[in-house]
Amino acid sequence: MSMQQPMTAPAAAGPGATGGGHHGWVVAAIVIGVLLLFFALAAAIVGLAVAASRPGAFAGRSGTVALIDVSGVIGEESSAGTPITSGSAGARALVSLLHHARQDSSIGAVVLRINSPGGGVVASAEIYDAVRSLNRVKPVVVYMGEEAASGGYYISSGARYIVANANTTTGSIGVILHLYYLQGLYSKIGVQEDVIKSGPHKDIGSRPLTDDERRILTRLIDDAFNQFIDVVATGRDLPPDQVRKLADGSVYSGVRAEQLGLVDETGYLADAERKAADFAGIQGTPRIEVLEQTPTLFGSVQQRLGFNPTQVQVTVPQLGPNQPGYLLQYLALPPGS
Repeated sequence: MSMQQPMTAPAAAGPGATGGGHHGWVVAAIVIGVLLLFFALAAAIVGLAVAASRPGAFAGRSGTVALIDVSGVIGEESSAGTPITSGSAGARALVSLLHHARQDSSIGAVVLRINSPGGGVVASAEIYDAVRSLNRVKPVVVYMGEEAASGGYYISSGARYIVANANTTTGSIGVILHLYYLQGLYSKIGVQEDVIKSGPHKDIGSRPLTDDERRILTRLIDDAFNQFIDVVATGRDLPPDQVRKLADGSVYSGVRAEQLGLVDETGYLADAERKAADFAGIQGTPRIEVLEQTPTLFGSVQQRLGFNPTQVQVTVPQLGPNQPGYLLQYLALPPGS
């Protein structure tokens, strides 16, 4: 009699038998959800960036007015002042700040606080162009401090509105070119000069001018002067002939400038800030944010030491027997300069 082995029933399927497939679907769903969330966030960020880049996209919806200082002689690069010299307002840094104000969606308007006698023709034009471009997107209001003359007034013309202190010195619409002749000094110290040149006017300005050379440099100045006239006439909505009558280099007080139509009103910095807020549609008291250039390490050390090697390059044309340095300037000169 054979003995049959008992048949073993198959084991019942436990939770783990089919859990592997279920678990895989859960993981896949989580991964897909995370990816969808990531792409949604990315799309939102891109959308905000595109909106911020559109002119006027955030104008009137921000409670912040940016304050930018334009102080000292206007040149290409900024420099810190010393106890005996003033600093300079660098076009490169100021244009960068104005660009930042345009791109920053939290800024609704900008106030330019100007305390400058002007400076280089090209540097002034670069800042003016940046001011005008910003003003197309966000309102720019100028507040004139102690002085906003010549190039300081030039860049003001790009703003939507100008507030001047009653005692501000402004105007000085015009162009100036300094030429220095050092032959007399060199002869006294035994320095002799020989000039080999490709044309009769190649060393123009390094020696006393001929009548023909004076006409050449006068045309150079006239081109820059006519540009100044056009900028003021356009910015202030004045007839060019009327501006030309005011453009004899005269300086005006803030009160007189208002009477002549060169500024909109006399007042204080707070008035300029309120006007900027009104233009931007800001309700209540605006938040004032001062925008400043971030100094480099070298620039910070210079400022700490009171050392300013670029100041001479900004305010004084290049000197030398055959290095005239044609530095056209929209610059108001104090007595004795």
